[in-house]
Amino acid sequence: MKFFKNKFLGIATLVVLFLVIFYSVIAALGQTLVFGNLLGVVATPFRYGFRALGNAFGGFADYVTEFRSMKEENEELAERVRELEQKVAHMQVLEGENKWLRGYLGVKENLVEFESVDASVIGREANSYMTLYTLNKGSLHGIEVDMTVVTENGIVGRVESVGVNFCQVSAITENASSVGAVCARSGARGIVEGSLGLREHGKCAMNYIDEFADVQIGDVILSSGGGIYPHGFVIGTVTEITHDPNSRSLSAILEPAVDPNTTTRVMILKKATANTETTD
Repeated sequence: MKFFKNKFLGIATLVVLFLVIFYSVIAALGQTLVFGNLLGVVATPFRYGFRALGNAFGGFADYVTEFRSMKEENEELAERVRELEQKVAHMQVLEGENKWLRGYLGVKENLVEFESVDASVIGREANSYMTLYTLNKGSLHGIEVDMTVVTENGIVGRVESVGVNFCQVSAITENASSVGAVCARSGARGIVEGSLGLREHGKCAMNYIDEFADVQIGDVILSSGGGIYPHGFVIGTVTEITHDPNSRSLSAILEPAVDPNTTTRVMILKKATANTETTD
């Protein structure tokens, strides 16, 4: 290592001596201008290099400044977007509340014989045979088994079981469900029933329709009353019609008016209690 250091120092000394002697000779000959030009030619690439390097550092500094400015602007825009999203979400909640209230009041006005209890869907239990939806109202609120559960759009199902502060509801698509039904357009009658096969597709069937009855695809089917379900609530819309030659009857596949999987608020219907007044 010491050898290489001494060698480097020796070479550097020789180069310096060479330049001094070379410049002295050039000066003696009066050719210092040539030497200056030669040094200029040799130094030119270095000057361009240092200039380019300086410009690069300057441009990089400008880029960093601009980047910081853009980052701050993006952060401000992102905050503004978050504020707008929160406002939109709040407006959607209010719109949903207003829509629900209008539907609730509309249903309530048409139910003279029933009291309606507002309830929220708070849970869902599913197995191979039945799906039950849990509501946040129970016996404390006067809820009983077999009470009808509806929305402003139509029938959801019936109360299957009741707890103190909750109840469970089965939809009309369940296998054990049965609803007396009538076609709103033609008056054709039948019974809407659930089945395991149709339940998987979120549908049910209106069976025991007279084979000569006027039922068409697109017809709206209503509850006919006379059972646990009150008259006049929408059950669903006919999507398919089949004829059974053995029973000489028609069956209509229905798309239910209410999808319980996407429903968050419902109304439980219970018989209205008559208020009696006594006078002396």
